[in-house]
Parts: sequence; C-alpha cells; structure tokens
Amino acid sequence: MRPHDTQAFDRALELVAGRVPAPRIPARNSRIIRRHAHSVALSRFLRRLVSSGEPWPRTVGAFFEPDPPPSPCSQFREYLAAQDPPLLDELSRIVPAELHQELGINTWSWAEELADDDPLISALARAESETLSDIELYTGLVDDAADRHDGHALNRFKAVLNTVRTADLLGMLAGRNVLPKYGFPVDVVPLRTAHIAIREAKAVSLDRDLCIAISEYAPGAGVVAAKRLWVSGGLHLLPNRALPERAYAVCRECNRLYLENRPGGVPPMPRTNPWGHAGSAPLRIRFARSGRQAVGRRATATSVRDARPLSRAW
Repeated sequence: MRPHDTQAFDRALELVAGRVPAPRIPARNSRIIRRHAHSVALSRFLRRLVSSGEPWPRTVGAFFEPDPPPSPCSQFREYLAAQDPPLLDELSRIVPAELHQELGINTWSWAEELADDDPLISALARAESETLSDIELYTGLVDDAADRHDGHALNRFKAVLNTVRTADLLGMLAGRNVLPKYGFPVDVVPLRTAHIAIREAKAVSLDRDLCIAISEYAPGAGVVAAKRLWVSGGLHLLPNRALPERAYAVCRECNRLYLENRPGGVPPMPRTNPWGHAGSAPLRIRFARSGRQAVGRRATATSVRDARPLSRAW
C-alpha cells in the first residue's frame, strides 16, 4: 500500500466526518422558475387543445410536424401571443415577486422569448428546428435508399425516422431546457447515436452536463457505455447555421494569444509585443460559444463517428 493510501486508511473517520446538507432546490433560481412558467403555459394550452377536440400530442412528431397545418407548436406560439389573462394570474401567484421583473411576468417578455421562431433566442424554436431537420434528413435518406433498392438501408433509416418521430414530447422538451427537469444536471448535451446501425445505439442515452460535455464530447474523445467505446466525430450544428469565426494571432516566441475584439476585425497585435517579440500572421478559427443566448451558435450536440467493441471493460 502506498504511503498516501496508508495515511487515508489510518484516518478513515476524517473522510466521513462533518454534516451532509439535505438536498434542496433553490426557489429563487431564475432559470428553473422560467422553465416552470413554460410548463404552466404549456399545460394550459394542452388542456385547451384537447377540450377543442384535437388529439393530445404526446410525441415529438405529433407536436412539431405541421400535418395538417398548423402544428400544435405553432398553435402554442399563438396562445402565448394572445396573453391569456388566467395564465398571467397563475404565474403572478406562483412566481416569486422578486423575479417578476427579471423574467418579465407582467410584460410577457418571457412568453415573447419562448414564442420567438429564432433558434438562437428560443429554446422551443431550437427544439423544433432540430426535430424537423432530423425528420427531413432521415426522410430523404429513406427515399434515397428506396430509389437505390437498398432494403437494409431502407429499414435502418425508417427505424431511425420512427425513433425521432415517436420520442416522448415532455421528456424531449425537458432535455432541451424548455420544461423543468429535476434530474440534475439541468443543462445537458446529448451524444447522438441513433444513426449507428447497432442495437446498443438505440438503447443508450448519453447525456452530459454542458461543462463536462465540452471535454468528454470533444471531437475524437470517447466515452464508454453498454460495453462499447463511443467516439465523437464532430459537432452537430443547427440547420442553416455555422460556427462564428474569429481571427487570432500567436507570438512565435512566447505563445501569447491575440484575439480580435469583434468578428471580422483584425487581432490587436502590435508589430512587437511588450517583451519585444515579433508576431505571426493572423489566422482564423471557428469556435463554439457558451451561454444561454448563444447556445444555438455553438453545437447543441455531437454525433458519433464510430462505435466499436471494447477489448475489456473497466
């Protein structure tokens, strides 16, 4: 046994000493309260939808696909824009008073943000955009496989398309930060595996906290699940979106980094830096931003390039 292990073994009580605080949920967390406001609004909308004779949209496809138009998602946006007075009364009672101004309860700014059709602003629009782009992608792959008379690929892509369309709506919205989710962490990033043609790919759910996913899901990194090594192949971008580009320069002598102040500018790098070192020519790099408002500009998920059996499990 190593000296460090021996020391810890001889003082084992110190490892478990102290008081363990009871689990708690902060009632003044604006992000959690915002998602609760979303859930109250969605609950009222769905009750109104069902009472009008429409079917309950329990799946992702039933909620987002406009078949026939308008889709329940579009109707939900119209409901938010109508500013239902009973909804305002309910939120005024349940949302802590000190958060009314921050969330815009009385001004309905929270609803305007949720109903916005820009994925960079609205978590609902982001979920809708991802879902419809996936459905469009796999529908095209199904048609292409049918044209090529490739039965194996046809069955595979049909199964993936069905998986996307029949995903549980409330679970998906909770995973996309639209609704509250008390299985922490709340800001999660999935590693997409549905397109891999193996049984385990449909069964595993590889979600990580955003801060952890930045490293664990970086392109080329791998995670172990279901006795397989899943290797990230790159970033999954929103439809018709691209990562922002910034110019930078690195000193050849001391590796100091100079980053442009705004996109499209020039790095503020002098001919020589304070240490008298000469600089290098500006380069350009694509990078992913973090933060709630910029989530759409960075990758919302990663895709799996390869899945291969492990030689051993540990």
